Amino acid sequence: MALLVTAMELLDSSSDDDSVSGAVCSDCDDEYDDACILVACALVRDDANRVPGYESIIGRYHEYEFKRLFRLSRETFDSFSAKFKTSAFYPRAVQGRQQISAEKTCLIALVYLGSQISMYAIGDKFDVTESSVHVCVTRVVHFLHAISDEIICWPSSAEVTRIKNGFLAKSKGKGPRNTIGCIDGSHIGILTPSESTQSYFNRKKWPSIILQGICDDRNKLLNVFIGFPGSVHDARVLRESPFFARAIQECEDNYILGDSAYPLMPWLMTPFKDNGSSFLRGKELQ
Repeated sequence: MALLVTAMELLDSSSDDDSVSGAVCSDCDDEYDDACILVACALVRDDANRVPGYESIIGRYHEYEFKRLFRLSRETFDSFSAKFKTSAFYPRAVQGRQQISAEKTCLIALVYLGSQISMYAIGDKFDVTESSVHVCVTRVVHFLHAISDEIICWPSSAEVTRIKNGFLAKSKGKGPRNTIGCIDGSHIGILTPSESTQSYFNRKKWPSIILQGICDDRNKLLNVFIGFPGSVHDARVLRESPFFARAIQECEDNYILGDSAYPLMPWLMTPFKDNGSSFLRGKELQ
């Protein structure tokens, strides 16, 4: 707005000078004045009407409300945002408008990643532009990718012992001993690709790529592999994953649990398949 005021003052001063020389080019002057005003208006940023101060309300959320909305506990979020703030993915602003804080940047990104709300609606909620939401999400996603190997990693010997005890406690002592993880695949919905279209349609008839994950007793991811088209069987995804080649070394004398889509392996325990003959043999032995 200051730019527009300055432009108007310049036009007023020029009109005073023109009154001395006469009104020979009055039409030209009017056109020039109109053009200057249009340029000044185009350079002025029009702030949209939004509800300010939403992030101050977040501080009053109960723990369960915070976790339900942002998919993280408040303690985990504080650690996450502090680490993001000191990273290269959060540049320090030296001029221009006030920079969006690291905490607010992370909140915006988590809402976008954990819900189906549009960037426009998120911007309206957090009092930022739609383009700012896009910048926040991009920075946080790149930051998450950079630290992914630190977070998603195979457990140490001490952690393996805790995980085995955790799985055993979940089964009340009846489950398979030495279980250190569970494996399964998840379909991530995508837009239909222009090439090899049919290979991306899964058994439920919608396009996806497969994410294979191994998690511990607390549902913490220990290993992930993603990228295969939705039509590929889980067993093949496992065989093609980098984990498959080193599974024996990683598991040692322990097991990973998988559903019937996976093959039975020395380190992978799957449900018992009863084809009928084993049941009849058991009856004969009684």
